[in-house]
Amino acid sequence: MAYAVIDLIDHYPLLWNQRREPLLLGAIVSLTLLIGFLPWIDNYGHLAGFFIGLMVSTLVHRPIFFSKNDRRKKVIIYPIIGGLLALGVTVPMYILFYKGYDASNIPGLRWLSCWPSNDLTWCGAAPVPI
Repeated sequence: MAYAVIDLIDHYPLLWNQRREPLLLGAIVSLTLLIGFLPWIDNYGHLAGFFIGLMVSTLVHRPIFFSKNDRRKKVIIYPIIGGLLALGVTVPMYILFYKGYDASNIPGLRWLSCWPSNDLTWCGAAPVPI
């Protein structure tokens, strides 16, 4: 899905309907993130996979150049975006896994993985029937 976002950005001038396609892709991305708010579905995995996918797709995507200026822009911007995404993923992973930082103490981060509600069993450790 992240590759589809990069591909949409790169091929935007070639789109037949330039309003509909970004809205459809945005709806699909939003739907997958909303599904991550359900219990026992890892929204952190969705987000990390999306950012890793963005990083990898900026590195392997072969852009179409429409002009010399477009070529310069894409040859410079794509590696910068990929590098920033790589740093944005690598630094938090290093802090969380190698420094032993407890991410459960970050306020508001718990609600990124589960929809806030009054029902305490919705996000809690409810038993999973096997």
